[in-house]
Amino acid sequence: MARFSRVEVINEILRIGVVPVFYNPDLETAQSIIEACAAAGLRVIEFTNRGDNAYRVFSDLVLHFARVNPSLILGVGSGIDPATGALYVSSGANFVVGSALNPELARMCNRRKVSYSPGCGSASEISQAEELGVEIVKIFPGDSVGPQVCQVDPGSDSLDAHYAHRRRGRQLREHRGLVQSWCGCSRHRLQSGARGMGQSW
Repeated sequence: MARFSRVEVINEILRIGVVPVFYNPDLETAQSIIEACAAAGLRVIEFTNRGDNAYRVFSDLVLHFARVNPSLILGVGSGIDPATGALYVSSGANFVVGSALNPELARMCNRRKVSYSPGCGSASEISQAEELGVEIVKIFPGDSVGPQVCQVDPGSDSLDAHYAHRRRGRQLREHRGLVQSWCGCSRHRLQSGARGMGQSW
């Protein structure tokens, strides 16, 4: 089960403003990537559900870092259905990120008091996500939606008071050194975002 409350997770994402996102099927490599992120001061890390038995690697990561660095907040990405989301939450995920809005997944996360960030590509999807209790949305797909989506709904709490983020964004200029030295794994992308509205990505 989640070790951190939903409020703790959201506040830490807002405080840091960057969530590294990666997947690697090798446990030792995954541990090294997370250690590099932690050394750079990044406490919230998203492990994507992309490979066979990815949840087993994730579960082992949760157990390992609960011992060696319990301040880290690990969550899962590419969550698309409630069954998969529940499997990861039971394995210790502190948050769930999805590529699309799934109301059943949102309800499951709400029942477990776990933060859920679905992918949204329009003001209507963001509004629906808010109705389902979502505090942070992922602007997705970022390459086709673009940063202008952050200006389409000035009255939306999600966009005005919270942090709208997207995956597959440009490399953050201020974190270029981290990407290049990230255990030689510069192919892993950073999840980037902008606080508030109208900032250039």
